[in-house]
Amino acid sequence: MFYCYILLDPTKPGKFQYGPYQFDYSPFYVGKGKGDRIDNHDNPRDTKTKKKATIVKLKKEGLEAIKIKLFENLSESSAFEIEKSTIKIIGRFDLCEGPLLNLTDGGDGVSGKIYTEEEKKYKSKKSKEWWILLKEDRERYKSYISKLSSSISKSLKGVSYEERYGDKADKMKQKRSDWTKDNFHKTGLGQMNFEGENNPMFGKSLYNVWLEKFGKEEADIKLKEWKEKKSGKIPHNKSHEKIAQKDKEGNLIKIWEGYPECFGKPNICKVLKGRGKFAYGFIWEYVR
Repeated sequence: MFYCYILLDPTKPGKFQYGPYQFDYSPFYVGKGKGDRIDNHDNPRDTKTKKKATIVKLKKEGLEAIKIKLFENLSESSAFEIEKSTIKIIGRFDLCEGPLLNLTDGGDGVSGKIYTEEEKKYKSKKSKEWWILLKEDRERYKSYISKLSSSISKSLKGVSYEERYGDKADKMKQKRSDWTKDNFHKTGLGQMNFEGENNPMFGKSLYNVWLEKFGKEEADIKLKEWKEKKSGKIPHNKSHEKIAQKDKEGNLIKIWEGYPECFGKPNICKVLKGRGKFAYGFIWEYVR
C-alpha cells in the first residue's frame, strides 16, 4: 500500500495554513511512496536540487527534516492524485506559488518540471559524458572478452574432446557439428567480408605478392605456371603429380606419387602452395 507524505523544515517554525492542512513548521517537499521512501532522500545523483541542499544543510546543523504521513493505505493511483492536489494547494517555489521545492506537479514523475537554461546545458553535458563513458566501457569489455577467449583457446589447444568433456564428448562433437552447419554462412565461417581497402590484396597483383615473398626467379616460375593453368594446358588439380621430398639443403630424399600418400597432409599442402618453407622438417616440391 502507498502513502502521501510531507517534509517540514525544523528551522522555520510558525503557523502555516494551506487549505485543510495546518503545520507548525514550513513545508518544503511533498511526495508519495511505500515502505521506507519517506526516509530515503539521500540519492547520490540528486545533487543539484534545492530539496537536497535543504536536507544537507539540516544535517550539517545536526537536524533532520520533520516527516509526516498525510494519508496512508492508499492505492498507487489515489496516492498520485493526493500528491498532485497537495502540491497544488501548498504551491511550488519555482513557480512562485508557495514554499514547496518539488520540481514537478506530482503524480507523473518529471512531467511539468521547468528546466532553466543552465540545467538544460548541464543535462546535455552529462548525457554526452555518459554516452562517451558507455562507449569506453563497451570497448574495454570487448577487449576483455577477446583476451579471455584467446587465453581459453590457448589453454585448450591440443586438448581432445574426450579430455575436455569426458563421457559427453560424442554429444558435444555432434552439437558442434550441428551448430557449424546452421551458422556457417552467418558467422563469417563461410564468407570473407573483404571489400575495397579492407581486402589485404587491395591494390596488389598476385605476381607482386609472389615477388615479395619468393623473389623474382620463383615468382616468374609461379606466374608461368599460373598462365598455363588458366589457358588449360595443365589441370588445376595437381593431386596426380609426383612430389619431391628434399632435406633442408635441397638434397632429394624420395619421390612420392601424390595423393593419398602425402598430398593429403595439410602442412605439406601449404608448402606446395607456397605458404611455407618446410613441413615435418623437409622441403616439398612438385616434380616439374
